[in-house]
Amino acid sequence: MNISLNNFSLKIVIITTVTLFFFQCQEEVKVKEFNLTFYFNNGNKERIVKIKENHKIFFFDTPQKNGHQFVNWYLDENFNEVFDSNAAINSNLSLYAKWQINTYKISFEVNGGSIIESQQINYKQKLNKPKTPTKKEHSFINWHLNENFNYAFDFNTLIISNFTLYAEWQINSYTVSFEVNGGSIIDQQKINYHQKVIKPNDPTKNNYIFAGWYLQDNFKNKFNFSTLVTQNFSIYAQWQTIKGRHYTTKDFSDAANTSPYAIAKYQNYFYILDGNLKKVFVYDQNGRREPSKDFNLNDSNQHGKGIFYYNGKFYITDHIDDKIYIYDENGSYLNSVNLHADNGSAYGITFYNNHFYITDSGDDKVYTYDVDFNRNSTLDFSTAASGNTSPFGITYYNERFYITDSSDDKVYCYQVDGTRDASKDFDTVSTGIAVTSNGDPKGVFAFEDYFYIVDSSDDKVYVYGTGKEK
Repeated sequence: MNISLNNFSLKIVIITTVTLFFFQCQEEVKVKEFNLTFYFNNGNKERIVKIKENHKIFFFDTPQKNGHQFVNWYLDENFNEVFDSNAAINSNLSLYAKWQINTYKISFEVNGGSIIESQQINYKQKLNKPKTPTKKEHSFINWHLNENFNYAFDFNTLIISNFTLYAEWQINSYTVSFEVNGGSIIDQQKINYHQKVIKPNDPTKNNYIFAGWYLQDNFKNKFNFSTLVTQNFSIYAQWQTIKGRHYTTKDFSDAANTSPYAIAKYQNYFYILDGNLKKVFVYDQNGRREPSKDFNLNDSNQHGKGIFYYNGKFYITDHIDDKIYIYDENGSYLNSVNLHADNGSAYGITFYNNHFYITDSGDDKVYTYDVDFNRNSTLDFSTAASGNTSPFGITYYNERFYITDSSDDKVYCYQVDGTRDASKDFDTVSTGIAVTSNGDPKGVFAFEDYFYIVDSSDDKVYVYGTGKEK
């Protein structure tokens, strides 16, 4: 006999002595019949079966219920007394099926992330969404039902089986930007964690030579393209000026400054000496006037030719009375010192290694003094033999002295011991890029990667490349 209802089924056999009908008679006389009532689903009445007195029931099949395991038949709905199937039936009985709901194991494959414990979930219950796992330098994307991450798991799903969820990750990527500092544009790159930056083609910039990529905008540390990327960052293009190339966009002039002879720098300002007006005119680094910082020369300092700032003071040469006039940083006159008698035409002045170096256009020579203006003739050197017969301005830059010559429109280069280095000379009129009007170069000052040269004839500051990296 099969008993079934919806998702539940039961096959029972009533044993009698007549095999054909599955009954086994206990006696030859007619016996009473009893009702055997089966409750399949926790108290829901399912089916009544007639059975004769003292007969037995054998259950050939275990009853079925989706998502459950059958435990046993009980004589009460509270499942206190188990039904003995070997006992003969001698009264009406109610049998209650007891079920154990299935639990399923849900495992979490984190693929290298932080551990997520597995969960035991009852049939047709929802999985508890776990805390989002973490993985170094990765972002969690989702949980999937397969290792190929084709099927995202829905946490509203009712659980009906064991299974594993797989964590999908996206490796962190970082932005590497290229600051070209006026050069051709280099697109930023998105680089995955612990991967290398792809070295781009070198950028270009008119009148400059590309000198490499650096980690800081002050070009302290060169970037190594073998570096494994772990964060966002920028690298900076360094440019090298071309030695002696005229950078016209940096030139500046001022009609009021009619006879500029020399140039110095203090803080973020250029100080330009006007020999005729006996005044120092001040400009910012872009050539804009800062008249509030101007100052006049002392009445005795009537023939100023060179200016240099050192240790809180301005030092201005006077080529007629062979003196150095000293002013504080605000332009207030302090005192003067005499130069050596031979240094009778003092023009340009610079400072290197605790010594002042002063050009003399009369005898084509550079005279040397210590910080107290005591002579140190052992460091003197002559410019005449090199053709630098009208030395005017002088500046120190990168282990070299550069001296202007106003008669042949040229800048001559010397090593710090006075030895000529003609390979670094350059003209101030023809510079390889254009013909300039700097036909009367006087004072010169080197700052960063540019030479600033004043021209007393056309009242202008001309700017040239030093050829050295920033």
